[in-house]
Amino acid sequence: MAYGRQYGSGAVLLVDTYDPHEGIRRAVAAARRLAEEGQVVRGLRIDSGDLGALARRARDALDAAGLRSVQVVLSGGLDEKRIAELLAAGTPVDAFGVGTALGVAEDAPVLEAVYKLVAFDGRPVGKTSQGKASLPGPKQLWRRRDGTADVLGLAEEPGPGEIYEALLVTVMLEGRRTPAGLEDLAAARARFEAAWARLPEEVRAIADPATLPLRLAPGLARLVGLDPSLELDPQSALVVVDVQNDFADPRGSLFVPGGDEIVPLVNSLVDRAHQAGARVVYSQDWHPPVTPHFQTAGGPWPVHCVQGTWGAAFHPGLQVAGEVLQKGAGGEDGYSAFSMRDPASQRQVPTGLAERLRAAGVRHLVVCGLALDVCVRASALDALAEGFAVTVVAGACRAVGGKEATAATLAELQAAGAEVHPDPAAGPALEAS
Repeated sequence: MAYGRQYGSGAVLLVDTYDPHEGIRRAVAAARRLAEEGQVVRGLRIDSGDLGALARRARDALDAAGLRSVQVVLSGGLDEKRIAELLAAGTPVDAFGVGTALGVAEDAPVLEAVYKLVAFDGRPVGKTSQGKASLPGPKQLWRRRDGTADVLGLAEEPGPGEIYEALLVTVMLEGRRTPAGLEDLAAARARFEAAWARLPEEVRAIADPATLPLRLAPGLARLVGLDPSLELDPQSALVVVDVQNDFADPRGSLFVPGGDEIVPLVNSLVDRAHQAGARVVYSQDWHPPVTPHFQTAGGPWPVHCVQGTWGAAFHPGLQVAGEVLQKGAGGEDGYSAFSMRDPASQRQVPTGLAERLRAAGVRHLVVCGLALDVCVRASALDALAEGFAVTVVAGACRAVGGKEATAATLAELQAAGAEVHPDPAAGPALEAS
């Protein structure tokens, strides 16, 4: 009572943690007596136990005592995930007290940071080690003003248009803050809240957030090998092979080293295909839980891309805007987007993609994806056998077997009649750091 009288409307009564039910009863009784004296406390805080159930008990007791203005405050080991769970459950709470999780990085106690050179003596450079590759040159990131997509480009190249805004702004120059760097805390908070509100709900999710589609601006795309000499037109089709979580995410069961690095390059190709009036087709491994394809049934591969699972889903950063061809759905064994082996007869059977593309007037296929030395290779060779002209975009592929497998596969595809873009004989497009 003395505490309540001392702090009045600023007082928050802490419920006894030894017996929280009795503690709530006593706290409400004290709050009612203080109210009768003209001192309405700010809130009642619960710090342990079943916070959701105790919050309901406290709210009911406060309301029954005529103390509807008194807030329910929850604390005790809270973080953003636990708060989200309480709110989703409809917990009657007015405020949260967060301590340890706010002051200490419990989920990531170590910050791993690496400095990577992007330019040297005026020349763009980048790391080329598979799985650790970096894009060359100083960069700018543009975001659509509706918060739905990003474009990454070179700092000196023009932006993608008025519907995008540049996110990187100089705040310090020659030891002095620029006008942009003079923004006060309230303005910075307002700017963040507005930008956050524009993002799609799935990107703002606390658990397993999605990522915005990212594509490369023309200048950066040219620097990594996606130059304008790559021809796409209404008689072309872009075939994106198996850019799925099990292959393109480091957590996947068959992660291809560097598989996640190709996503923005593939997105750039998808944009170029649509701009040129070309078709876009995505192949997707779609295996049943039991198939001769898997080691569990005598096959060569670990279980992967099982129908309806996270591993079978397309990488969340991939821009999917075209026909999706699911392969292996009936237990067939095969790698190509154009053919597969029937598990009963062992005969190669077509997927039907070649017939559909020919019927649409397509003559030229541009192929990219994962893995270069497995499914991309098989798809490109089958497409050549079907009579299509084939271009393999080397920069938008990664191989299971690393650099040696990449070189051998590209040489094999060239010998079979495919064009490799860019031509490996032309040498690297940038210097390695």
